[in-house]
Amino acid sequence: MFVHLFLATRLQVDVVGSHPPLSARQKNLDSWYHHSMSAYQTDSRIDEYIHTLPGWQQEICRQVRDLVHSADPDVTETIKRTKRPYFTLNGNICALLGAKDHLNIFIYDPIVPDPEGIINQGQGNLTARAIQVRQDETINTRPFEPL
Repeated sequence: MFVHLFLATRLQVDVVGSHPPLSARQKNLDSWYHHSMSAYQTDSRIDEYIHTLPGWQQEICRQVRDLVHSADPDVTETIKRTKRPYFTLNGNICALLGAKDHLNIFIYDPIVPDPEGIINQGQGNLTARAIQVRQDETINTRPFEPL
């Protein structure tokens, strides 16, 4: 649950416009950087998935990825449901899903507190809720009181 709370309190999206798609060389450099320079273990399949998304969604995915791993270094990345990136630690923590006009960040803890109201999909769902982010949308969250 700590990872969920950390993610919910730290997620800030301030996207202005989209970025052009990365070239094959940029993708290779980005993948190399994440595997070589990252403080956490990454899964190249998630890099590949992120590279298929529009630039603004790529930025959000990278931010979520960094936040999840900074909450707990033992978080594992994997692909489930054919191609969807999942972050796990003793079960699912969250998943990413790019759509045509938004990005879904699925939070797999249906009771995680959300005093700032950033979780905007799946209220009452017994399995997961989601944060749906659209291009040029800004989500600002203030830190929660110490837990």
